[in-house]
Formats: sequence, structure tokens, C-alpha cells
Amino acid sequence: MTASRTSAKTGAAGAASPDTNTTAPADVAATSGQPVPEAGTQPTIFLHIPKSAGITLRYIAERQYGSHELCKAGHALRNSAQSTGLIQEFVSQYGASLRFVEGHLRFGVHGQLPRPATYITLLRDPVERVISHYYFFLAGAEADAGIDQALAEGSHLIDNLQTRLLSGMASQFGQCSRELPEDLPLVARSSPEFEPCTADMLEAAKRNLREHFSMVGLVESFDASLLLLRRMLGWRDVLYTRENVTESRPQRSQLPRRTILAIGRHNRFDRELYNYARTLFDERCAQEGPEFLAELQAFQAVNRWFGLISAATADSELPPEPESFLPADDEAG
Repeated sequence: MTASRTSAKTGAAGAASPDTNTTAPADVAATSGQPVPEAGTQPTIFLHIPKSAGITLRYIAERQYGSHELCKAGHALRNSAQSTGLIQEFVSQYGASLRFVEGHLRFGVHGQLPRPATYITLLRDPVERVISHYYFFLAGAEADAGIDQALAEGSHLIDNLQTRLLSGMASQFGQCSRELPEDLPLVARSSPEFEPCTADMLEAAKRNLREHFSMVGLVESFDASLLLLRRMLGWRDVLYTRENVTESRPQRSQLPRRTILAIGRHNRFDRELYNYARTLFDERCAQEGPEFLAELQAFQAVNRWFGLISAATADSELPPEPESFLPADDEAG
């Protein structure tokens, strides 16, 4: 690698462009214990759960594909009709070359694609995700009465969002952007029209993760999740800096105990789903073999260096360049 200042959105300067011959996995049931086959041309759908490191992953993914290969499906949790239209338009023009779909989506979008697809996603510790969600999307709004009231009321800050999205069964998702949703209801928990999250949704979400997701990653293990995707999808140039971080949010330890308990109480299905996803994730990492840990440690060293040079000014002295984490055949490309 050559030391140079660069943007996290464009990646490391001098890095080779993505190999256009790499293909998506052929087995949507890879997380059930079988390795993802190398062959296959299935599109990969990135189901981006709000406030779960998805913007960072999206910028990395956008460096891997051409404009006729990557479909930006928008924000189905703010305007589902618009998102559906974006997918339909892309498929009508570039369906044969489609390789990657990304957006704030719910499970089931594969039914809009011209051929079978596989999913990937990142789950996040439910308490951390809810805190980040509230302080990024809702805090400071005109009607904001605080996180405790938002949890109790349940319309804007809905419960168990990860389970709802991954189940494919829910129709209410709360407010997942700074703008109000245009065609999805905001219903208070006290209303008879409120849609509760159920044990059936949890079981459906678990089943979907097991049978339809070729990679289930975790925000708390982002680097390992990223390297799994690199191995699985043949990604290159995966160095990054964190994007879209909720700078103004308090830490968990700074919130009252009653607030943390309320978050946990309202998101018990998400906690169970997160624990299940961690089991799938740990099993997948174990399948990668002992060299995976060494690759992860090397990547983290290189990425720390990348973060330093990305933040450097024109007059800064660049830090020494570490050894590359890339295998020799990738560096040669």
C-alpha cells in the first residue's frame, strides 16, 4: 500500500478495483452450518437495520460494484412505495447484471428480484441500538418528551425493531429517520391498532437468519463481520473509518438504571434474537479456521493506520506504514 490521505468513502488510495469476476454466494442457508460455495451468481441483499453500522458498511460495499451491479433501494421504512419503485426500475434496466441491493429494508424484498438472492445484515446489542436510534432520530424534535416517554408511548421509538424487520411479518416500524414515515403508520402502544411484536415474529426472524442469510454479522464485532464478507464476496479495498456516528448520545452508563431496564423490557425479543445471531456468528467464525484470527488482527492494525492517515492534515507527519493484511495474490492484483 502507498501512504496517502484519502476519504473513507473512496477507500485506500492505490487499492486495486474490485474483481468483476467475483460472485455472490450460492447457498442462502450457509449460516445453518455449511460453508458458502464459491460459485453462483445470486444477488446479495444488505438488510440495513437503522443505527447498526450500516452506513459504514454501505460505503465499503459501494466501492466493490459498478453502477449497473448495485441497486440503492432507498429507505423502505420511510417510504416503502418509493423503495419498491427504485428496485423495480433498477431491475427493469439492469436486472441481468444485478449483484448487490442495499437499503433500509425488511425481509421479503427478495421477491422483487428476477432470480434467487441471499441476504446479509448486521445486528446490534438492543440497548445500544435503541439509545443510538433515539438520540440520532428523535431527540430534540418539537414533540420530544425524553427517551423514557418515547419508550412508554411506543409509536416513534417502537419495540423490537430488529425482530420486526427480520421476521418479514411486521408492518409497523416506528420512526426510522429524522423525517416522519410517509406511508407507514405511527401507532401508540395504547391504541388497539398497535401491532405488538410476538413470539411468532421472533421465531420467523430466527428461521430467516438461519435459512436465508449467508452472513449474519454483529456491530460489536464489525471488523470480523467485514472480513467474513470479504472472504465470502471477494471484496477488496475494505479499509474504513466510522460513518454516521451519533456523537451527541450519552453512554449507557450515563443513563438512569430505570431507562436501561425499560429498554430491555420493551426489547426482549431483540435481545433473544441478538443472542441467537451471536451463536450463528461465532459458529461461522470458527468455520473460517485458525488463520482467520491472525488475518483479523493484521487487518485491525492496518485499519488503525488508515484512520490516522485519513484524519491527517496536509502538514501532518504520516505514521509508519504497517504490514498489509492482504494475501500476496490480492496485493499483486
